[in-house]
Amino acid sequence: MKRLLILMLWIAAFGPAHADDTHADPWSGTYALLPWDKDSQRFVDRAVDTLTIEKANDADAARLPSKYGSDLSRWSMSSRADETHQKRSLRRFLADAETDEYQEFRWSTLHTQRKIECIDGGHFFICQTAPNSLVDVWNMKFRTTSGIFGVLLHGGLFELQRAGMP
Repeated sequence: MKRLLILMLWIAAFGPAHADDTHADPWSGTYALLPWDKDSQRFVDRAVDTLTIEKANDADAARLPSKYGSDLSRWSMSSRADETHQKRSLRRFLADAETDEYQEFRWSTLHTQRKIECIDGGHFFICQTAPNSLVDVWNMKFRTTSGIFGVLLHGGLFELQRAGMP
């Protein structure tokens, strides 16, 4: 009986509810940031930064403009190069009857087909698509080997290589 009680306590403390849920969260992880080289028309092999994305608490709908109330999921992003270690809030691109943020990039159909997902950090957005995809951003075509890329306002295009990926 004592063993059964110990087993039940162990399952409650370390069981499935507490398992690492990285498969359910496609964004959380550590990423090398590889910049686009305009001269060679490819991403360089040397990372200029390391980003960490973590699932954050959902946003409070009462504190948001109504258009953002349709998706309250949030993530936080930190940069190893940022000496202040400030975390930036990230939210999914809106894609509902009121607002379609994929439309600006002509990705609405891709998003509807579940071929691209993006999160926005204000001055930086990150998207996931299939590895080795050819992507068109503002009439600039590039191939993303990892399937994860980012665009920094006034900073250019980057490929994100998840830690542990070849």
